[in-house]
Amino acid sequence: MKFLKTYTAGEDVANGEWCYYKSDSKMWGTDADVAATVTGLIALATATIAADDTGAFQLSGDYTTSGLTAGTEYFLSTTKFGICAVGTLATGDFARYVGTATATTNLRIDISPDWFEVA
Repeated sequence: MKFLKTYTAGEDVANGEWCYYKSDSKMWGTDADVAATVTGLIALATATIAADDTGAFQLSGDYTTSGLTAGTEYFLSTTKFGICAVGTLATGDFARYVGTATATTNLRIDISPDWFEVA
């Protein structure tokens, strides 16, 4: 079952971009190079949302997309707003699991509350 919640975007975000909830009560783009952007509340934008507008963000459930590898676990990426397989993260990056591809077009979102710095 999908769990969606409405938040305010802190910057322009597009459908499929990963965001974190910042202390200003807005959603901003994640970046696994910066610890502050991978901790706390993480969610996926489900539509294009302009800065300072509200929109739906997905916190769990199935999300239809493309370009995934079935069976692969995905983590926040060092590319702003993105995800990647864990093997692409390097020393000093911050890893946070967000879901597993159940097909090449489906991500089962199950965001871990835990994160760690890659050693």
